[in-house]
Amino acid sequence: MPEYIRSCFRFCVSFVTCLVISLPGLADTLLLNNGNVLSGKILELKDGKVRFDTEWAGEINIDIRFVESVETESLLWVRMKGQDNFRLVRLYREGEHTWLADESGNSTRLDSQENLASLQAVEPDDDRWVHSGSVNLGLALNDGEHKEREVNTSGSVNVRDRVHRNIFAWKGKYAKEDDVLDDKRLRLNYDYNRFLDRHWYTLANGMWLYDLDESPYRRYSLGGGLGYEFWDRSTGSLKTDTGLNYLWEDYKTGGNVKHWALRWSVSGMQHLSGDLYSTLGSVVFYRLGDADQLLWDLDLGLKYRISSRLWFNLLYSLDYDSKPSSDGVRTATSLTFGLGYGW
Repeated sequence: MPEYIRSCFRFCVSFVTCLVISLPGLADTLLLNNGNVLSGKILELKDGKVRFDTEWAGEINIDIRFVESVETESLLWVRMKGQDNFRLVRLYREGEHTWLADESGNSTRLDSQENLASLQAVEPDDDRWVHSGSVNLGLALNDGEHKEREVNTSGSVNVRDRVHRNIFAWKGKYAKEDDVLDDKRLRLNYDYNRFLDRHWYTLANGMWLYDLDESPYRRYSLGGGLGYEFWDRSTGSLKTDTGLNYLWEDYKTGGNVKHWALRWSVSGMQHLSGDLYSTLGSVVFYRLGDADQLLWDLDLGLKYRISSRLWFNLLYSLDYDSKPSSDGVRTATSLTFGLGYGW
């Protein structure tokens, strides 16, 4: 190689090296409520505090309530309040709002920085367990054979890491008619999911139901199957699963009846506008080997968010059983008003 070419090559290498060294480091930006702008590197968000590394003051902690918007130069692992999974996203500012963009290019608006539950620069450990949940309390007016007033409660607790998800859920009611106990109902559910990738998961589930007023007055279910999670974002979530279950049903007359049944469930949430969200929960059992096979529980709801953790609920519930007893097909509906709390 001629000497002048070597000289040119060394000059180019030296120039690029000096240029790279002289460039400022990539910086994340926090815009505070008082108008101040901080530049540095986000290290972690935990317990409502942002751990932020700056050149002028080293590491500082900032309450997320004082942060107006966030912009990051690199992808971060983020978990939202009320959700149990981490997503790899970049945060950027557009107008007065913060947006989250994932690896696929999908962007969702962050309504409030306080909705961020956790944020970190390093990938979460496989054995790091995350907890989230909700509880609801309400009053209902039922439209069935009799008009009655009831107090009901429902909720769920999710415990998961990157691969395993455990969901404990309950739904109960206590009803009176003319100050006399008319009905008492409690349903407990447990679901275990093991994710095969970002969307597909295998599952095992169990259910126990007690209903003082109906027949069957006790129902047990145990089974497994396969599920698919379409998405789980701050603006909405949607998942479905199907499988084979074994049903035990205790009737007030007729004793215990056992069935194999196909099970299909769909659940999700969708942001509509402002602080208004819609919710969906549906579980269908199709009893095998009987003339009247269908068992369906449906919940359709509207949630109006009062704060980051408190909301107002309006819930419509349908309980349909094509073979409850000798009385024929049973359809029970209720409309519930109440408050909910999530963490």
